Amino acid sequence: MRSIALVIAILLLGPVAHADPERTFNARSDNHDAAPTERRRSYVHTAWTLGAFGVIGGVTGVATGMYASSLYHRQFDNGNCSAMADVRTCNLIGRAETHHAQTLGNIGTGIAFTGAALLATGAIIYFIAPRDSMIVTPTASTESAGLAVIGRF
Repeated sequence: MRSIALVIAILLLGPVAHADPERTFNARSDNHDAAPTERRRSYVHTAWTLGAFGVIGGVTGVATGMYASSLYHRQFDNGNCSAMADVRTCNLIGRAETHHAQTLGNIGTGIAFTGAALLATGAIIYFIAPRDSMIVTPTASTESAGLAVIGRF
């Protein structure tokens, strides 16, 4: 039990040990002059791409599983297999088709879990994306006017 608490403490306090000493944390946030921040675009694009593939994988996995279930139950409806109490028996065609359906179900499960993992990875990347500050300052002189943008592009 102590080891679990220690692991949790390390995970929660680990980022604090590597914090930038120049930055200070102000719990009351009285500083309203802070520059607005944006998540770094490359991280956001990567996160959205992974999330999209995760959703596609999840939908594909569920659809494959539903098709496999339909294929499995079809063998009982058309008479290739029969179920009596806890015993299921099939002829050669029914056995081959139910085996194929079970294989498709396993593939669908794998695709769905892969999709969920991609979606979770995309969410993690999005939320840990570094924030870049951008400062937009108006400039004016007797000959011109404009904006000065300071930040990472």
